[in-house]
Amino acid sequence: MMIWLPNYWLKKYNFAHFSCPANMANVIRFFILLLQLTGFIIAVDKGNFKTCEQSSFCRRLRKIKPDNPKYLLDLNSLEISDHSLEAKLVNTEENVQLKFVLITLAGDTFRVIVDEYQPLHPRYHVQSALNGEPQIAKLELLERNKDAVSIKLGNNKATVRSDPFKLEFYQGEVLVAVVNSRNLFEFEHLRAKPVEVEGESDIPKGDPGAWEDSQG
Repeated sequence: MMIWLPNYWLKKYNFAHFSCPANMANVIRFFILLLQLTGFIIAVDKGNFKTCEQSSFCRRLRKIKPDNPKYLLDLNSLEISDHSLEAKLVNTEENVQLKFVLITLAGDTFRVIVDEYQPLHPRYHVQSALNGEPQIAKLELLERNKDAVSIKLGNNKATVRSDPFKLEFYQGEVLVAVVNSRNLFEFEHLRAKPVEVEGESDIPKGDPGAWEDSQG
């Protein structure tokens, strides 16, 4: 008795024909192993992975509604240098001031940075993602008024709008990208956990698990 496998299997797995009964056991073992591996891949335990409802961070972000602006760029604080714009970005709901920086780089590219002015501790900044510091380039101021400021870099342009905060990028006259187009931008500033004393808590009511992350 001879068993033949399809040609594409022969080429892929370098099989020759199998004589029976001597090599039949090897064929059977191979297919059993293949079925076991397939079953292992399919049988993933979803309990090993969090759902959004199990993560306080995810729940908080899911509650943000579009077109409910709460960030305002204070253009009265705007400072312009040869290669950057800097201004206060205000969370109007929590009265928190952030530092907004737009930097112009070589290659007609822009870099956007949002950070706290005085965080509880310095945030981590990735050090090895770039091959050295990006090379800056000189910007051209196109327009500045109480509502917006526009700058140009080569053939590209950026417009920063104040209220609500929005950042638009153009290639020539074509709008190619918008930051915070639906007012879903969110920056969670660092906060100290309120102290709980003998059963009385000063911790404000909010999302459970906001201070500790857990599986449940």
